[in-house]
Amino acid sequence: MNSRQRPVCKPILLIAEDNDMLRQSLADLCEEDYQVVEAADGKLALEQFQIHQPALILLDLNMPHLSGIDVLKTLQHEEHRCRIIVHSGHLDASTEQKCSELGAYRCLGKPASWEKLLGAMRSALEQDA
Repeated sequence: MNSRQRPVCKPILLIAEDNDMLRQSLADLCEEDYQVVEAADGKLALEQFQIHQPALILLDLNMPHLSGIDVLKTLQHEEHRCRIIVHSGHLDASTEQKCSELGAYRCLGKPASWEKLLGAMRSALEQDA
């Protein structure tokens, strides 16, 4: 890198997912474009949020210790510009509405194609650009 080039700062992505295999697959998929931080439960997701202040959260709803809904409720009271994409196998119209009311940018059901998921993530961050 010459002195005129600046290092590229990747946005921080927090993946809050209790399924280890899925969380690792998502992290592997995203590591080229994002600084990836992982959390295996809702409580850890909030801790990682406070430490890393991510630009984007990929949030499962059905997690131990604190549900994704509880995470959304907590983050609703925080000052932040983070976009949250709910990614869950437990979505219905009522749950989607509740997530939106609590500040979720978008809700995607599992399984979502990688293309759809990555597109939603790009779109979420472009809205702030």
